[in-house]
Amino acid sequence: MKIFKSFQVYPSIPEKVSFFGTLINNLWWSWRLEAIDVLRRVAPEKWREARQNPLIMFSDLLSQDELEGLAANESLVKQLGEVRELFEQEVLNKKLPEDIGLPPESSIAYFSMEYGIHESLPIFSGGLGILSGDHLKAASDFSLPLVGIGLFYRYGYFKQFLTNDGWQMEEYPETDIFYLPIKRVRDKDGNKIYIEIPSPMGIIKARAWQIDVGRIELFLLDTNLRDNPPEIRDITSRLYVGEPHIRLAQEILLGVGGMKLLEKLGRFPTVCHLNEGHCSFVCIERLAQVMRHFNLNLNEAMEFLARTNVFTTHTLVAAGYDQFSVDMIKPYLESYTQIFKVPVEEIISWGQKGWRYDPGGKFCMFIFGLRFTQFWNGVSKLHGLVARKMWHHVWPERPLEEVPIKYVTNGVHVTSWISIENHLLFERHISPKWYLESEETIRDGIDKIYEEELWRARELSRARLIRFCRYMMTKQYARRNAPKHILDEVGSVFDVDALTIGFARRFTAYKRANLLLKDKERLKKIITSKEHPVQFVFAGKAHPKDEEGKRLIREIVEFARDSEVRHRFIFLENYDINIARHLVQGVDVWLNTPRRPFEACGT
Repeated sequence: MKIFKSFQVYPSIPEKVSFFGTLINNLWWSWRLEAIDVLRRVAPEKWREARQNPLIMFSDLLSQDELEGLAANESLVKQLGEVRELFEQEVLNKKLPEDIGLPPESSIAYFSMEYGIHESLPIFSGGLGILSGDHLKAASDFSLPLVGIGLFYRYGYFKQFLTNDGWQMEEYPETDIFYLPIKRVRDKDGNKIYIEIPSPMGIIKARAWQIDVGRIELFLLDTNLRDNPPEIRDITSRLYVGEPHIRLAQEILLGVGGMKLLEKLGRFPTVCHLNEGHCSFVCIERLAQVMRHFNLNLNEAMEFLARTNVFTTHTLVAAGYDQFSVDMIKPYLESYTQIFKVPVEEIISWGQKGWRYDPGGKFCMFIFGLRFTQFWNGVSKLHGLVARKMWHHVWPERPLEEVPIKYVTNGVHVTSWISIENHLLFERHISPKWYLESEETIRDGIDKIYEEELWRARELSRARLIRFCRYMMTKQYARRNAPKHILDEVGSVFDVDALTIGFARRFTAYKRANLLLKDKERLKKIITSKEHPVQFVFAGKAHPKDEEGKRLIREIVEFARDSEVRHRFIFLENYDINIARHLVQGVDVWLNTPRRPFEACGT
């Protein structure tokens, strides 16, 4: 049987603007506003048509004549040259660990189930992924010796659309790798790298992809290989699948496979950061590698891991901690009995309550991760407190205040989310690289900005959000074949002078998206006030299996259709990074209404 291959033919970029070819193949552009501006300037309408993906714009939407025209635009060529200088400073100019105060040869391996870097790379679902993506960007800014490890999901997380009655539906379009800045990982001899892991389904064979995030390499494992049977190919088909055996295989691939990949690349990280319990199988393979690398026994290797692993937990909801039956987990761990010289039951006990083997109990990924580190942290002060209570049973002999789970407050990568108006203000009043200054310097600089300038920046950001909302609402209703008078109406939603409040998060019961609707008549009076008008924009997805979350979305949508408020109360479909960026920059107030203490961020 003949095998057909796909080829992507790219137009030729003229020499004078050839740096575009380098720029669009490194996601550094996605948070550098100067780079975004020069890309958008190439063809503003086609930039939007390409959904802010420069590879789509350059490969499919720009003709050769248009590319030649770019080279003739001296102003654009000059601007591109300035972006190139920034790229050389912030990407090509890599620092040694000792240049930033770290010991020589330091290296960090950062593991996460998802990464939210840009909307064009749909391998994330929510806050965990956004934090992971922001970590990579910040590591690039500071030139940290860090690599990211994850999985490449060919269908990613679902795209959301609503039926006419407001019920969430899901679709899983396949991600086209030709429109991603992605390349195969190869060894020092130029050979493509594969890793193999024994499993009950057979040998899991995976290839490795690389995406450059500024100075940082992100490696993604992918089982969608012709050599693999369908069940193994589907391991990396979707993010957060419901089938336990596929979920377990994903986490084995991430942890065990990720460490095997680093070993094949000749990399031995001095620190491994586990971003939630999904990554805990890093420990089992790293334990084996440490024993081989340093010729240590099991106890010595466990002490080594405890001092060089970092574990961050992000949730206080029980469903967020994966647990598997002993029968399901045992086949994956049996191959390590000869290495560790202990029975498989002892290995399983490392992931069970009290670290004692229970044949009828569950293997908990969180407990397994705790077993191999002395550095545990939540993501807010309240989260740290509640997590200590929640996991006190792991250390029953200790007083609650001595349970060793600390906290590091979540942050964001500011330049990924800040508006261009505020960025320019801060450049002028603080410093050209204000985002690398101390918090005190930034705060003092902002205090000195004229109120009129800050308010003007706020108005411009809100106006841009409103234009975006009108565009998105028109697009949503056109998909549903709405009549022209409805399209005209949704194309004029919102008032540029009204207080704008945003709510955007995963729709699930404890986040209480409908709390605002408890007194609908009072809410209507607030929204329709002529003296102090208020308007609301909602966005967010419910997990495909969360029926209650879907009912919350429908409740919001039904209220938004009320003729008294529909001009000032809307729901945007298919929440992603692009929508989040517009909301963060444009709303006047961000609304959070979770039931305490289930929201780990502490709100």
